[in-house]
Amino acid sequence: MWVGQLGTQRNYASNDDTQAMVNAGFTWLRLEGIQFLVPFLPSHGQISSLVDCPAGAQHSEQRSTHRSKNCHCCRAASTDLIPQKRSPDQRFRGAAAAAMAAANKAVKVYGWAVSPYVARALLALEEAGVEYELVPMSRDAGDQKIGGHVPETRFGQVPVLEDGDLTLFESRAIARHVLRKHKPELLGGGSLEQSAMVDVWLEVEAHQHHPAAGAIVMQCLITPLIGGERDQAVVDENAGKLRAVFEIYEARLSRSRYLAGDFVSAADLSHFPLMRYFMATEYAAMVEALPHVRAWWEDLAARPAARKVAELMPLDFGLSKKDEQ
Repeated sequence: MWVGQLGTQRNYASNDDTQAMVNAGFTWLRLEGIQFLVPFLPSHGQISSLVDCPAGAQHSEQRSTHRSKNCHCCRAASTDLIPQKRSPDQRFRGAAAAAMAAANKAVKVYGWAVSPYVARALLALEEAGVEYELVPMSRDAGDQKIGGHVPETRFGQVPVLEDGDLTLFESRAIARHVLRKHKPELLGGGSLEQSAMVDVWLEVEAHQHHPAAGAIVMQCLITPLIGGERDQAVVDENAGKLRAVFEIYEARLSRSRYLAGDFVSAADLSHFPLMRYFMATEYAAMVEALPHVRAWWEDLAARPAARKVAELMPLDFGLSKKDEQ
């Protein structure tokens, strides 16, 4: 039998101890087949009532004086001072409903899913199985800039995540928060070594892979879509950098299935949004030429969460549809 008080638990094996706690004002609660003794919290009306005692004493707010079965005035005033027996469901329904409402409050993500930054946040939510609402922005408000109707952030960029009273920005921070809260195994779980390796390869993605791959995607896909001309010198420079990164990935992936080890993690998933666009360029041949990197990418792209997010990421970034309008 377990006794809980203010978030702590104690194991009482003695029947005498159990009865003593019942006499002291604890009451039974059953949750999922387990019985708990918890402190009874009387209502405002119950603790404020005063009843004259024939013995000459006047009852105070202390509940313990009202538990005496030998006090006739307590018996007479039982409907006022002594709580009537109610089922645990009745007693805690209000608190449980409030807790469930808070837990199930819809998470909101502000931004456009075509953005690899927003897609990174969405992918974490999909992997964790969290229900969310995607709140698209108006391009007329200024591309990645947030309008005044959106939660304020320090830099005014998307994505922004609202999770209850918590507001976050920066896509990798959002992804970490979501996974830490809902699916910590994708951050290495309880292993310090695995968590450290996830952190290492998340840093590699952010500082080695993303800048080079992003420059290629910008020059090869986005610039032509907005009527610009590709800067081949920028492409060549970053293609050289990215090729070196992929060669390191190939060596790593020849020893483990994923970057942080033999388990998929946030370090792998963080690559997906930008790689989705990169693989639509002619420089995807760099990946195809490396068997372990190719297998790793195909594995990521086949994940149900990645496939769902990819449906929101047209390769023209939705710009062609806007031009047609």
